[in-house]
Amino acid sequence: MKYILTKYKIKKGKTDETISFLKTLEGKRHQETMVALDESEILFESNFIDRTTSGDFLYIVKKMQSLNKLKRNIAQSQLPIFDSIRAWAKDCLEGERLDLEAVAVYEGENGL
Repeated sequence: MKYILTKYKIKKGKTDETISFLKTLEGKRHQETMVALDESEILFESNFIDRTTSGDFLYIVKKMQSLNKLKRNIAQSQLPIFDSIRAWAKDCLEGERLDLEAVAVYEGENGL
């Protein structure tokens, strides 16, 4: 199993929109989100926002079989939720690289 922590800087003024989008994924789009996690072979995902004096950051923790497999599954997916996620990321997150960029990766069989 792989555990990955990703860190994204949220664009100035886009934190509330980010929170709203994440709540939508957990609320009215929950069923669609669960299908996407299953299709992507993500076993666990959690996120949190850190508000700092240098800006707000979104952290996402995922547990998966393989990072390369995850990227491939997302790239090949026909699920509309991934288009929504890409559009939100382009609008709300800084940087040109909006795919998975690891801050930390842990691999193990028995968890963290």
